[in-house]
Amino acid sequence: MAVINGKNKTKSLPKLADIAQVAGVSIPTVAKALHGTGGINTRVSKKTATKIRAIARKMGYRPNLVARQLAGKRSQIIGVIIDSYAPQVAFNRLAEMERQSALLGYRFMVGQSHGELDRILEYIEDFDARGVDGVICISHNYPAIAKHIDRAIANTELKAVFIGRPAEESARFSFVDIDIADGIVQAIDHLHTNGKSTIGIILPKSEYPNITARYKGYLTGLSKNNIPYNEDLLANIADTSVVKVSCEIVKPALERLLDKKVDAIICSNDRVAVHTIKLLHKMQISIPQEIAIVGYDNLEICEMITPELTSIDQNPKELAQLAVNTLVEQIEQNITEPKHITIKPKLVIRETT
Repeated sequence: MAVINGKNKTKSLPKLADIAQVAGVSIPTVAKALHGTGGINTRVSKKTATKIRAIARKMGYRPNLVARQLAGKRSQIIGVIIDSYAPQVAFNRLAEMERQSALLGYRFMVGQSHGELDRILEYIEDFDARGVDGVICISHNYPAIAKHIDRAIANTELKAVFIGRPAEESARFSFVDIDIADGIVQAIDHLHTNGKSTIGIILPKSEYPNITARYKGYLTGLSKNNIPYNEDLLANIADTSVVKVSCEIVKPALERLLDKKVDAIICSNDRVAVHTIKLLHKMQISIPQEIAIVGYDNLEICEMITPELTSIDQNPKELAQLAVNTLVEQIEQNITEPKHITIKPKLVIRETT
């Protein structure tokens, strides 16, 4: 409430009629664009809906969610559960998912936790209690608690899509998964084609599925290219979801591989790869002539370092669109049959190979 010239004046919130007047359309058209209501005979083009939403935002329109839910309408909100210490690629996906959701008229409510089961369960209960339409779960890869997260969501009425395979209840939930192992296979294929045959890999000591998938891809890639497996070419570092990646963390693993005369190194992610390149520069080891380097995630830093880093792209935009579209279909069409989607990563070849 504001006081102007000694008098109290309360600025009223805009209504659908106000937005309709500014947009030059009918009230049912505005209702359809913002809330999916307005009658089955009301049709709104994508261009008009985008214009209406922009006007609504500019005017500060806020829907009465309680009234909508009492009337049996959707909240137009998607809940997201994500690890607060997730790798950068996860937050890139989150940004893409938020963008895709906005295009479809949905907003995000984000809950963050770092492996704390109680907090994750509270978020699930909170989303359910607030009438959130559905949940995208990006925080269920902790081996010790994954099944509890899956079961908690299964015990609600929430529609759900997982990024990556759920620990269990796979027949109950939809998921969009990345074939992480295939990215490593592509890297080994490329390295072998370019004459590299003593290929090492740097991986964190971790039981997370995305790390075990990298190791699986390493074994598959070697076998496919008839390269004998040598356990000495697997160099472990500390779990990078717990400790910050640094040259000090990477150096012992790199020295182990250099002792084995590797001519290529696949790194668990781009940050590890960047520190590996920095260390090799200091040792005056040429890249890729003496040692080729491959990262994983294809972050922006890949094109900012010299030489530019070859990396495996996890297609965050495609993943985001598939995840959001799958969830919105479940919400709006009340689809109960789960979808299980797996997409392939892509090796982006640059100067380090």
